[in-house]
Amino acid sequence: MSCKGKKAKWFSEIEGKMLKAQVSREIQDQYKTRSYNMQALKIKWTKMSKDRRKKEWIVYGPKHDRQVGKTTKKKKKKVLIEHWTMHTEEGKTSTELSIFKGCENRLEQTKDKCEKWIRQDHNMRVIPELLIEKANSRINATLEQIQEDREIDE
Repeated sequence: MSCKGKKAKWFSEIEGKMLKAQVSREIQDQYKTRSYNMQALKIKWTKMSKDRRKKEWIVYGPKHDRQVGKTTKKKKKKVLIEHWTMHTEEGKTSTELSIFKGCENRLEQTKDKCEKWIRQDHNMRVIPELLIEKANSRINATLEQIQEDREIDE
């Protein structure tokens, strides 16, 4: 169903009681939980497409040091990655991206970009296109969701 139309009154009342300010969408302290949110959305990672023309956003590297990059060239077993950094702002559920300019081991350097060849392996994950705002260089997911920092103890 379409979400267009007037907002329901009951929803507006609940929203008014729970939010500190309508502009920032920050929730009042008394409604925040201290424990891990079991109902938080998990990113459904996809595999890299075989189409060499497609430029995809990926998360790669070991679990303790995840990095974000954009594919520029693809070969059968390796990919040329443009290195980007992730920034998060307090109270926001999105992650800001910017081109990383200070790489130490630059293999290919063009236009103040840091690019390097990496092997395609099981640690490489493609960020779904639904989460990416191309115009703003932003991912609509928190840094913890992207890096998968949290583990659930059962």
